[in-house]
Amino acid sequence: MIAKYFKRRRSLATGLAFTGVGVASFFFSPLFQLLIDGYGWRGALQILSAMMLNLCVCAALLRPITLTEDLPAAPGALPDNGAKRTACWGKVTSAFDLTLFLHRGFMVYSFAMTLMTTGFFVPYIHLVPHGKNLGLSDYEAAFLMSVSAITETVARLFSGWVADIQLIRKIHMLFLWGVLTGVSLLLIPSGNSYSSLIGLSLLYGFCSGGLAPLFFSTLPEIVGIGRILNATGLFLMIMSIGGLLGPPLSGFLEDVTGSYTVSFMTAGSFILAGSLTLFFLP
Repeated sequence: MIAKYFKRRRSLATGLAFTGVGVASFFFSPLFQLLIDGYGWRGALQILSAMMLNLCVCAALLRPITLTEDLPAAPGALPDNGAKRTACWGKVTSAFDLTLFLHRGFMVYSFAMTLMTTGFFVPYIHLVPHGKNLGLSDYEAAFLMSVSAITETVARLFSGWVADIQLIRKIHMLFLWGVLTGVSLLLIPSGNSYSSLIGLSLLYGFCSGGLAPLFFSTLPEIVGIGRILNATGLFLMIMSIGGLLGPPLSGFLEDVTGSYTVSFMTAGSFILAGSLTLFFLP
C-alpha cells in the first residue's frame, strides 16, 4: 500500500511506517516478560493475540487506489499466443502474475533477501536467551531487545530519508546496510558483559533498522509499480523460507555447541552472502 501511495518519498514513508516495529520492540520485550510472569505463556499469547486483532481495524481504514499502471492492457495489445492458453491457467497467471518467476531481477533479488532473512531474525529470537546464558536476569536480557529498538527506530527514518534524497542508489544502500548488519551480528559473540552486550545490541539495532525499509522500497524499482502487489506477495512468500529456516538452525547450532556464538556468526554470514548476491542483479 505504501509503495502504491508514495513515489517521490517512498523510502521515507516506508521508514516511518516501520518505526512502529521499533517502538513496539522497545515496549513489548519487557512487557511480554511481565505478562509471562503474571499470566503464564498461554495467557500472554492470548493477550498479544487480542492486541494483534486491532490490525483488522487498521486495515479497514486503508483505501485502495488504482494507478495507471494497474489498468489492464487493451485486447489488441495481447500477444498472439494469449488466445491459445486455457482460460483457467490464464486467470491464475494473471491473478498471481506468475510470470514474475521468469523475471531475472525479481528472482535474484528474492534469493538475496531470502539469504538475508535467514540471519535477520535470529537476534529477535535468540538474543534474549544468549543474554540469559551469560548470566543476565530475565529483565536485563529482555532489555537488550528494547535498547536495540531505540537505534533501530532512528535508523529506519534515517535510511528512508537518505534513500529519498538520492545521494546513492537504493540498491547500493541496501548492499551497504546488509554488510553492516552482517558484521554487527558477527560481533555479538564478542560481548561478554552486560554493558558490552548493550553496546552491541545498539549497533545491531541501528544496522538492521537501516536495512529493513529498503527491503520493500527497492522492489518497485525492480519490477515496476504496476506489478508491486503481486510482486510483494510472491516476494514475501519466497523470503519467508529464510525466516522459517534461520531461527531453528540457530537453535540447533546452540544445542550442538552449547552457546549461541556459532549461531550468531552463521546468521551474520547468511546476511553477508545475501548482500554479495545483489551483485548478480541485471
